[in-house]
Amino acid sequence: MNQRNKQFGFTLIELLVVIAIISLLVSILVPSLTKAKELARRTVCASNQHGILVAANTYAGDYNGMVAAGSGDWRPYYIQNQSPIRRLTLAAYFHGGYLDDFHVVVCPSDEEHVPDADDYARRWNRFDFPPGGDGGWSAAPEDVVIATSYVVYSEGWLATNPQSDTCNQYFPVDHLGVFLVDGIWWDDVHGDGPIRSWHGGDDPNRGWNAGGIGGDVQWHDVDAYADDPDNWDGDYCVYSTFWADCGPAWNTFSKLSGYSQRAPR
Repeated sequence: MNQRNKQFGFTLIELLVVIAIISLLVSILVPSLTKAKELARRTVCASNQHGILVAANTYAGDYNGMVAAGSGDWRPYYIQNQSPIRRLTLAAYFHGGYLDDFHVVVCPSDEEHVPDADDYARRWNRFDFPPGGDGGWSAAPEDVVIATSYVVYSEGWLATNPQSDTCNQYFPVDHLGVFLVDGIWWDDVHGDGPIRSWHGGDDPNRGWNAGGIGGDVQWHDVDAYADDPDNWDGDYCVYSTFWADCGPAWNTFSKLSGYSQRAPR
């Protein structure tokens, strides 16, 4: 007696059930993987900041306790900029050999500057003048500009510290609390708005790595920042308060990191 061949396969309903299960698993796993990747990038970011802080303290040991900090007349995340071509902020550490890898100044979550990081060494090596010097005027931005993801402590054009000038600023180590913080500090279009971060943009769960001059790097989420009683208008800022007016943001981050409130002026 011949046995009938049996064919095995999935029915349409079974296929739909499998697809639904796969979709559910993807919806559960993808956010977790995304979060894990961001946590890894945050860790690299903190390591970058620590490397910069070590360089700053080593520099201070060679220069009578003085730290090269932000800029008085350029935004304090430029290391090299044009019109005129100048070297500012963290440039002192590269020029003196305290830092030699430009990738350390770029947060891996910073999609704006990561693509340029591989070219920073070439841009730097086009010139040999010291920080604060003038490298001329005529050069395309893609051949000159070196920007860091980290905003470096600055007292802007209103600085009265005797060790500062309008271009390069230098402060005693004990003058500082938090020395640099990652993030996008202002709204490019309107000049003010929610304090943004490379780690989360405008997301309610965003936050910042803040590097203290003592070498420590701590994570602060937006809730901790917004709850500071000395902060202004909750979660909003104006760019100049971080730069030109030694604004309360630096005091807030310093206090959150365990430093005494800093209001040097």
